[in-house]
Amino acid sequence: MSGQRYALKSAATVAEMITDTINLSGHKAAVAGSIRRRAKNVGDIDLVVQAHNLAGVTLPTWLTVVRGGKDYRRYVIRESGLGVDIWRCPSDEAWGGFMLCATGTADYNVFMRRQAYQRGYKLNQHGLWRGVKHLPLREDEISLVLGLPHLTPEARNRWESNIKPTNRKAIK
Repeated sequence: MSGQRYALKSAATVAEMITDTINLSGHKAAVAGSIRRRAKNVGDIDLVVQAHNLAGVTLPTWLTVVRGGKDYRRYVIRESGLGVDIWRCPSDEAWGGFMLCATGTADYNVFMRRQAYQRGYKLNQHGLWRGVKHLPLREDEISLVLGLPHLTPEARNRWESNIKPTNRKAIK
């Protein structure tokens, strides 16, 4: 990763071109990460794609795979060097968890996972779990079950100021 930052508008335009290509090929795709959070500058493009295997997903020819396998792949745009991370979501039931985790921020994800743990749940990219039972929930429903306000992707950039301090207790 080069550490280079890209303007939101430019990166969002490229992300839309990629998701349009994927969606037209019959797979469900959505933008996540800092673009979805509307950060001023972004380091890469994060996408979530519902597919059985990423190898079968149609992508623009100007993307070059750098690394990855069945569930995750890192691409680079040849001309600009902008990285594109594609996360495979296996089902509609896992979509809410994938969008929550892939959108972030990383600190917000850690907070949400701690809140789930404190309430007897497990939260990961596949969603919310109670023991071995998967709860197929949307992002807003995950927050509701955890007794937290649902934050829009943009509000997650400042999540600490949008969550009451009593709900921010860390696990010791």
